[in-house]
Amino acid sequence: GLYRGTIATILREVPAYGAQFLAYESLKDYFLNHKKSFDYFEKFIAGGFAGIACWMASYPQDIIKTKLQVDMMSNKSNPQYSSHSKIIRDGGFIQCAKQIYRLEGVQGYWRGFSACLIRAFYANACGFIAYEQARGILFNTEEAKKQP
Repeated sequence: GLYRGTIATILREVPAYGAQFLAYESLKDYFLNHKKSFDYFEKFIAGGFAGIACWMASYPQDIIKTKLQVDMMSNKSNPQYSSHSKIIRDGGFIQCAKQIYRLEGVQGYWRGFSACLIRAFYANACGFIAYEQARGILFNTEEAKKQP
């Protein structure tokens, strides 16, 4: 149905973006308090490490979510994973997590992580620079007036 996979997505997104914004705001505060500036380089560093924090907090959930999505697409009439119980309607999340652990061990949750981190660092670094620029323009901050 329409909401199939929602639980897996929520279990990934909540810790991911909590960690991302916590890391970004913490590094931003650090730079502003210790260096008294937050220029492009510092935004780049803070955004990049925020991206790493995001994926460190959510990569295992993403692996499970992806396996569930593939299963839903390839086995529509007879999905491999089902809800843990009638009480816990998890869309197969727990069953899939157990199978990954049984077949691959802990390493199964982290396949492809290094490639993800490389992409995440640069994508989030650029994303947070754009975020700060847009924020400065929209709210007409002093920092935006100084930028070219």
